[in-house]
Amino acid sequence: MFENIGRKIRILAQVVFWVGVIGSCVAGLVVLVKMESAIGLLIMLGGGATALISGWLAYGFGELIDKTTEIAQNANTLPKIQTAVERKSNNAVGDNNQSNNKSVKTVPSATEQSNNKSGVYVVSQEPSLEKWLAEGIISEEEYQKIKAATK
Repeated sequence: MFENIGRKIRILAQVVFWVGVIGSCVAGLVVLVKMESAIGLLIMLGGGATALISGWLAYGFGELIDKTTEIAQNANTLPKIQTAVERKSNNAVGDNNQSNNKSVKTVPSATEQSNNKSGVYVVSQEPSLEKWLAEGIISEEEYQKIKAATK
């Protein structure tokens, strides 16, 4: 009953739209024929416009729920993918560290970024800053900032 609710809301929005359009047309015709007044035309146009706007809003809400659900599902699979990639990367780095004694420049987490106002990130397992500079892993400016921060 509550599975795929976004799709159900979108279908309901379409049904409400068509019922509103047909209902306002019928009501407008009845008023037009019985009362012979232009109010029937206003009922047809106003009812159709109201049905259209309410249909857009309900359909948009259903679409929003679908997209949010999709994002949540993708967010749940992302850590699994990252874990697999990190494991593969760590194995490759481990092989490189044994043979070449290289290290990887890591990206700081969001918490580390918000806590660190200077913009300088000290990376653990650093073989030497000079080696990173020579290999192009860090720029001269980063090298100077890190060196000044570690003094």
